[in-house]
Amino acid sequence: MQPHYQLIDLFCGCGGFTQGFLFRESHDVTVQWEVRLGVDSNPTAVETFNANFGEEIGQVADLLNADPRTYLRELGLSPGELDHLHASPPCEAYSANNRVNGHNGDYRFRVSLEWTEVFLPKVFSIENVRNLGNVHEAEILTKLHSLGYRVISFKVDAADYGVPQHRKRLFYLACLDKLGVEPSIPEPTHCGPRVTNQKLKPWITTNMAIGDLPVRQAGEGPDEFISEVNPEDPVDRQYLGEYAAMMRPPIGTMITAHYARPLDELAMKRLHSLRPGQAIWDLPLQLRPKNGFRGAYGRLHPDYPAKTITTGIRGPSHGPFCHHTQDRLITTREAARLQSFPDTFVFKGRRSAQALQIGNAVPPLLSRAIRRVSEDILIQAKSKSPVYASIYCLPQPQFVPLIPTCSSARLAQGI
Repeated sequence: MQPHYQLIDLFCGCGGFTQGFLFRESHDVTVQWEVRLGVDSNPTAVETFNANFGEEIGQVADLLNADPRTYLRELGLSPGELDHLHASPPCEAYSANNRVNGHNGDYRFRVSLEWTEVFLPKVFSIENVRNLGNVHEAEILTKLHSLGYRVISFKVDAADYGVPQHRKRLFYLACLDKLGVEPSIPEPTHCGPRVTNQKLKPWITTNMAIGDLPVRQAGEGPDEFISEVNPEDPVDRQYLGEYAAMMRPPIGTMITAHYARPLDELAMKRLHSLRPGQAIWDLPLQLRPKNGFRGAYGRLHPDYPAKTITTGIRGPSHGPFCHHTQDRLITTREAARLQSFPDTFVFKGRRSAQALQIGNAVPPLLSRAIRRVSEDILIQAKSKSPVYASIYCLPQPQFVPLIPTCSSARLAQGI
């Protein structure tokens, strides 16, 4: 019988983490995941979530003011029944790009712990920038241990898991102690040129990721195109390469979001003067701005993974988001490819809203690595059937709120 597991995605955004749990390849273990719920405060992101995973699965809500007990009842779940609860609370306050010191009282990560206390999922994960752990790791670990979880924290680079982008993130991964299984760090699948491990594939480069997409000029479209290659055909697959073939839909499918944003004359001159891998401080003096982000106007390098894809992909002054051979910004579809979204993934809203969704997303292939560990935990627990079965029958605990009321002030008071 095919295993059937349930997922809830908090601060889900457009659904990058959820996409990774549904991403399947022929060699993957045959496991079916059901997405029970995605919650985010951004209506356009939730619209995207629902367009890809099913209407009404994603819900617009301010999680600071949402009662998890209500969702537990509405979903018809009992504590301990949910298989995996994930949260990617907003990271701006802890990001290295935040030029204001401190975390500005952003305690939304505590929402994740509150939902864990109510749902008691078998597996729980948090994803965020690395600095979250520097500020709050002791609090997170203490709370999860008190709820009866075995928990590990670890730092990863998405490039080591097949994402064509360097994106360094922190994860907390926990599983109920009663399962009798230890959580583990996902095994990398890819590595850089300095690592000599023949079991690992080379990093996916920018050119491998987006080199097959149609040429565009700045300010020109069209936004969509029909895929004229067949990723299942051996000849076409060799042309595409393994990564692009994995992203491409069947031949004849329409692919959207490939319009190149217009650039003014000065921006075009700056881009034209830069070689792949160069950025603002490589510009000729007469074209160089007096100040700017270190990676501003940066061209991607075809032979390396991209730098971190952020919400700044909508402008050349925001980071290294310019095409490696064409004098333009990368398109929304190219940014999605660099985040490992398949070409069938549809983004809703204006282009600026789509850039926000893509830049904030968990790369699906990084999520896939977490999914594989989660499945290992659940499968191992299933083999300990008496213990595993008892998780479904946990008595309803007397709920003691993390903090008295569900509000921003409550979260700021601490656990």
